[in-house]
Amino acid sequence: MVNRAGLVPEATGGESAVSMVSRARDIMRRLNCLRPDLAAEDDRILTSLNQFDFLACHRAGCDKQLRAERCLLSHFAKFYGSRTQLIAERLIADQTLREQIYPGSDQQLAEALYQIDNAARKIGFAYDGWEGYTALVQEFVNANLPT
Repeated sequence: MVNRAGLVPEATGGESAVSMVSRARDIMRRLNCLRPDLAAEDDRILTSLNQFDFLACHRAGCDKQLRAERCLLSHFAKFYGSRTQLIAERLIADQTLREQIYPGSDQQLAEALYQIDNAARKIGFAYDGWEGYTALVQEFVNANLPT
């Protein structure tokens, strides 16, 4: 919503010049109540935020209105895929997580993974970030995408 409201400075090409994930990490560093089990400089904060953003993209993808409003902003893509790849694997393997985040069919999930990967690669390329899924996730996508 902050992006849509135009409150984040934009770089060339319409992409935000400031990473929303980095901004959230800065807030978490300042507020102990947001990270009671981690030190302010713990790298797991950034990984957790990237994974949350990745899952939020999938959850938004379930909602037709959010898709229409282009809420599928891949902020996680500005960071290395290793921060997010494990949650992608868990999304296809953990039935409970999947039912809560993306309750669609294997085909629908594969399509969502494919679309998010394509968007993330464009952003990631500009920041030397997201480089794609692990072989396990890519195999799932390939096996379940319609021909």
